[in-house]
Amino acid sequence: MNQGQVPMPNIRISPAIWKNFLEDFSRRHAGWWVQIEIHDVETNETVTSQMTRMQSIELDLEDKANPRINVSVLHDSKEIKHILFRPSQVTLHLSGQHEEHCVRVRSVNTKTAIRLLGEHTHAVQDLEARKTVR
Repeated sequence: MNQGQVPMPNIRISPAIWKNFLEDFSRRHAGWWVQIEIHDVETNETVTSQMTRMQSIELDLEDKANPRINVSVLHDSKEIKHILFRPSQVTLHLSGQHEEHCVRVRSVNTKTAIRLLGEHTHAVQDLEARKTVR
């Protein structure tokens, strides 16, 4: 870390409040542009999604032995659901200005980051176009 930089605060969310936290987070950021980064801890591969609009992030306890966190996004008017199987940790990362920046979820074989990019409309053609937001 460079001198003068302030580390981003991390808030580890207790499993007892995941459901309420994720519902509140979804309500505050529904429709925002997000980018999802999934890191497979076994293969050490990382995949990053295109920018999409977040619909919701919710805790699914239908199968008590195998809880899931479902991340629903819209891409080209199609709903895409990312299922994070058996989550073990949820962390909220704040920006240097203490604004919500991303949610990280540790699950069975993956570490997933849902990065908030903003709520305003972007002219996006691909991931590199993010640098030329209008």
